[in-house]
Amino acid sequence: MVFLNSLFFAGGPKDEPPSITGPTFPLTLNDRLGSDANWQMNTEALGGCWEKEGCTGHIIPGIQQQVWCQTLKLDSKGSTWGGRPGLPTGLNRSPTFVGYGWNNVVAQQLEIPTLVMQGLNDTGVPTGTPGTAQTMYKNLAATDKVLVLVECASHALQWEGCSGTRCTPTMGTPYGDPPWGGAAPWAGPHATLKAALIEWIKEETFSGEPRGSWTINQSGVASGPT
Repeated sequence: MVFLNSLFFAGGPKDEPPSITGPTFPLTLNDRLGSDANWQMNTEALGGCWEKEGCTGHIIPGIQQQVWCQTLKLDSKGSTWGGRPGLPTGLNRSPTFVGYGWNNVVAQQLEIPTLVMQGLNDTGVPTGTPGTAQTMYKNLAATDKVLVLVECASHALQWEGCSGTRCTPTMGTPYGDPPWGGAAPWAGPHATLKAALIEWIKEETFSGEPRGSWTINQSGVASGPT
């Protein structure tokens, strides 16, 4: 099992409540302008000061366009919807949802080996960062479980990169060294995620360990386990 930047309401209801106060519509529609707005929100999680905080290169040049094009390719129907002057045809469709049913009671029954990852600048999770991932990790019943918190990473961790001197650490090696494919300079949070998924799926370990908590610094070097 893998959770990436996941919602988790520790004290939330286990069963569907009598009346749902969340979304009352079944489908969310997003056009390119809305997609760009979400990127702006996620990647400016430090109030627009990412570069000043040392997180250079978190936006990979051209990545927004690439992700949008691949999103439309995955949806043959939504890609034909919408369109208006100045904006091409194509909408991203996604189901709406509420948060009931994923809480500490349920987590304490989940015994399958589980990897939990979250960006330390993730403002897309309303229950807080890094508290959401840490709370989930602590509540999991699994004996083999790993928590990985990534510096210079937002809710869009899976698409974020690195540039400049910070990508070549002065001490240590970015996580993902052979056999998981890492090397200096660090390619960014997306590379750590890729390496972690490969190792977890193949070996049920992170950095060779089946359990524990790690932090990935802004140069990609892992510290842990704790």
